[in-house]
Amino acid sequence: MSEFDKGRIDIAATAVFSTYFLPRAMGDFIKHYPGVEIQLHTGNSHEVITKLLEGGTDFGFGGVVKAEPDITFSLIHREPYIFVVGKDHPLGQRDQIFVDDLKVFPFIWREHGTLIRRKMEEMMGGSQCSTIFRNVIEVQNVETVKRLIEQGIGVTIIPQIAVSRELAGGRLKQVDFSGLDLHASYYLLHLKKRPLSRRARVFLQFLIKTSQLTNTEQFLEPMSS
Repeated sequence: MSEFDKGRIDIAATAVFSTYFLPRAMGDFIKHYPGVEIQLHTGNSHEVITKLLEGGTDFGFGGVVKAEPDITFSLIHREPYIFVVGKDHPLGQRDQIFVDDLKVFPFIWREHGTLIRRKMEEMMGGSQCSTIFRNVIEVQNVETVKRLIEQGIGVTIIPQIAVSRELAGGRLKQVDFSGLDLHASYYLLHLKKRPLSRRARVFLQFLIKTSQLTNTEQFLEPMSS
């Protein structure tokens, strides 16, 4: 009996990766291997790493929040982050904005432990960056961020892939933010003592075929039969 006749894949991934990269790969994989169950755990990068260390998942996708000697991190994608506002927001009429322009508008953050929160804090000067903004709204869900921005409630910086439909549909506007050059790096993670199974490697091939990932050369080796 083939290992693809039955079984399960346990995956842990950050919210952005779970929502915008994995669904099509999961669907195509299940069409080809209907006997395999997929369990997807979603959390921030800290939670993905914890899940791996506890043995609760086969592999994961997330960022490097600190060195973990028991985990292998393989870069698989770099995603650009962009500044967006609602279609009728005052800043949407500007060709370019600067940090000082943010002081009068609420800024919508993701929660601590997320890649974008850490990147923004680095860019804005560490933990003191919250003093730049008039007020802050902190949420845990990317979709909630988008809905708030669409309603004209604040501004944010968000993964480009997360707002491609809203930008194309005119519900959100991208504005050039002077000095903004943010990219989040996503890694394939697994325990060093628990190498990727053939089932996991086949799933990875589906992911590469269905997503426009930027760093896939090392994962393109053909699967053995």
